[in-house]
Amino acid sequence: MTAAPQQEVDVLSMMVEAAAHAVEIVAGGPIQIDTAQMVPVDRAVACAGTMMNRSHLTAGGNSGSLITVVPAGGLVTDAGIVDARALAGALADGAAAGIAAAGGPVCQLSAPTLVASTAGLDLTGMQAVAFDLLAGARTASVVLIVEATLGSLLGGSIPVDEPAMGGPSVVPAQLPSLDRVGIVPANRPIESLKDVVTRFSVEIARGTVHVRDLVAMGPGSVFELDREAGDAVDVRVNGAIVARGDIVVIGKQLGVRITKIHEGER
Repeated sequence: MTAAPQQEVDVLSMMVEAAAHAVEIVAGGPIQIDTAQMVPVDRAVACAGTMMNRSHLTAGGNSGSLITVVPAGGLVTDAGIVDARALAGALADGAAAGIAAAGGPVCQLSAPTLVASTAGLDLTGMQAVAFDLLAGARTASVVLIVEATLGSLLGGSIPVDEPAMGGPSVVPAQLPSLDRVGIVPANRPIESLKDVVTRFSVEIARGTVHVRDLVAMGPGSVFELDREAGDAVDVRVNGAIVARGDIVVIGKQLGVRITKIHEGER
């Protein structure tokens, strides 16, 4: 068994920090990191009451897998609940940003897909880092699982020790201290994160409907929504509301004009 090389651990540390910062944005409040440590992959994916999402990171001709393991109940904060899908998406987006912040390339992140189980997944050469997200007195234990070497993603720029014959490539090891709020210290430029692509959506309204009405639904069916005509729409990033705005037309495309930044999300 061999521990992860120090330079690789530093990149993982940045991925963890950036992931926590991305959660801060969708949670609308400060998030602290606690007890970050390397864990065996089989233990990381065997946690009960969790949800797994898998994405692919690509940079140029290189690619690597990223799996986020989050509590099925999401993260409860003073501002509300960050549901499991939004939490998993924020962690993935932040992890991709962390690679760029650590000096690696700007990564493109595929939309995450729900992984019901590890059946059929090749976890060989994967590395897991577990940590707690603290939102006040509330805690959510999460895991990032990435390519063990990160070498395929970073073009082989990170040195990797050869695993011992017949043994796994991951062993529990303590990461550098990450017990602080936020992600980008004052002495680290944020420009390296500006080209990272994240997903957002615009929600016009919601409604409820009886199953009998869905069964009878057809062309011409009308359902009532929970907003009045002319009301502002919600702008969401990874499922969390970050702003409100008005629908506009830009040429032949729809767009949204921001009218209000959600309090605590700026």
